[in-house]
Amino acid sequence: MRSVEIIRRDEKWVVQINDDKQFDECEFALESNAIAWAAGHRKRLGLPTEQAKQTDEHSMRC
Repeated sequence: MRSVEIIRRDEKWVVQINDDKQFDECEFALESNAIAWAAGHRKRLGLPTEQAKQTDEHSMRC
C-alpha cells in the first residue's frame, strides 16, 4: 500500500515512504522540512495532499 508517514525518532523527524515496490526513510532535524518532503512524495505517489494529521503522540500520517 502506498503511504507517506512522518515519525519522531531519536530527536529527529523521519519520513517513511512506501511506494509498493520499495520502502525508504529520510531523516530531518526540522519538522517543517520533513512535512515539506513528505508533501512532495504524496504528490509524486498520487496520494491526497491533505494536511498532515497526528495519528498518535509520535507519528503523523501525511
